[in-house]
Amino acid sequence: MALQLVIHRKKMSITSVLSLRNRMQKAESEEIFSVRLFTLIILLLCINTLGESSGGKRASAGGFENLGTPVHKSGLMFYMVGPDSKSANNMLYFNFNGPTLGGAPMFLVQIDTRTNQVKQLSAPADNPGAWAFIAGPDNKIYLGTWDSANILCFDPKEPERGLYLIGKCSEETHISAFTNGNEGRIYAGTHPNAKLISYDTKTGKLEDLGRMHSKAEYALNLA
Repeated sequence: MALQLVIHRKKMSITSVLSLRNRMQKAESEEIFSVRLFTLIILLLCINTLGESSGGKRASAGGFENLGTPVHKSGLMFYMVGPDSKSANNMLYFNFNGPTLGGAPMFLVQIDTRTNQVKQLSAPADNPGAWAFIAGPDNKIYLGTWDSANILCFDPKEPERGLYLIGKCSEETHISAFTNGNEGRIYAGTHPNAKLISYDTKTGKLEDLGRMHSKAEYALNLA
């Protein structure tokens, strides 16, 4: 009787193990299916988003499609939420330096958060990057460059103009900071003479207000 009981217990134990293994295999199969289904859903969403961002356009058979400017190497300097063509803050703006420092010009990327449409706007030549980056009181985007000390502008209401030149801060090489002031003015700090520059967005007047300190080289923070 004792021997029969042991054999019976062993059979029960083996049966339990086989049942457990079958349940584990079933659960594993269901998990693999779930992962594959989730991956497929994400892939379809990405394809749909890419289609929307390109305006839903597809290249015709035997034709070519403009996929934009290739960027082999670049650096993201700053980003911010900014105005659209109706002055509502529905846009994301990304400020990138040129693909090669000291070489190709910088560019601005605009993303519409409602439609996922993306625009890449290249700066004029000799503007490798921008330290200063701000949405002005006139709902335009302003960038202050290094190596050229130029003030560039993008107007969401006139996107066809792209990034265009406002003016240059004479005798300076870098614009290091921006801040919005009263009466529609933007103030810029510069290098190497730590000057304060005023730009009137209403009149377009650019004015050098002089050095903020006789020995300082940078004006990195303005308020």
